[in-house]
Amino acid sequence: MALARSQRWMKWTGRLAQILNLVAIALLLWGLFPFSQRAFLLPLLLAWPWLTLLVVALLQPGVRFGGDMDKDLSLSLFLPGMALAFQAAMAPHALHLLGPSLLALAGALLLLLAVAAVDPTIRQTPPSLASLGVLLLAYGYGVGMQLDESWDHAPVTRYPVPILEKRIAGRRRDHRLLKIGPWGDVRNSSEEAVLGWFYAQVQVGDSVCVVVHPGALRVPWYDLALCEKNPSTATTP
Repeated sequence: MALARSQRWMKWTGRLAQILNLVAIALLLWGLFPFSQRAFLLPLLLAWPWLTLLVVALLQPGVRFGGDMDKDLSLSLFLPGMALAFQAAMAPHALHLLGPSLLALAGALLLLLAVAAVDPTIRQTPPSLASLGVLLLAYGYGVGMQLDESWDHAPVTRYPVPILEKRIAGRRRDHRLLKIGPWGDVRNSSEEAVLGWFYAQVQVGDSVCVVVHPGALRVPWYDLALCEKNPSTATTP
């Protein structure tokens, strides 16, 4: 009887692992549409890996990270981070590489320590733990940059710059690019991807504004905007 109960338990936890992994795959696919329902999707992506950790902590050894496919919740752990990283990459750009790199390392390390704490089996296989840590860099980067942008309400700095060139690229001709002149500490011209409505409103020779934000986590980021007259929240050097 105890054997039958154990088999039912393992079967139930296996089904639960499949469901959680399928939901994580669905969240990833949903996250590939970076401008749809972001206010609702972002909390789900942020919380899902921690919910996965809670499930592993409560249902060990029925589910874990690595090992048998029917018990493995690795997909549920790292796929939401892939969606977050994709959205962060499609969002306004970081001004320097160091800040996002540190955010990625910090977030991945925090999640990896939690993984090692709740799953004793993966602690016994350091290569698997290290591989999972590499995948979790996407979560650290995505979470860090999303929070850096979302929580940033500080005054901004605007740099008016001329549009030197505009073009449409990509296999499906869906990437709209503007080449802009130097600004701030950027001494060379650069190409920036913009949305279709923005691309349609400006022409070569027009001026647009590079809007630099200090970042809630002290990682400066910038985006392009139409220049405003007498902006009340901006400072222009």
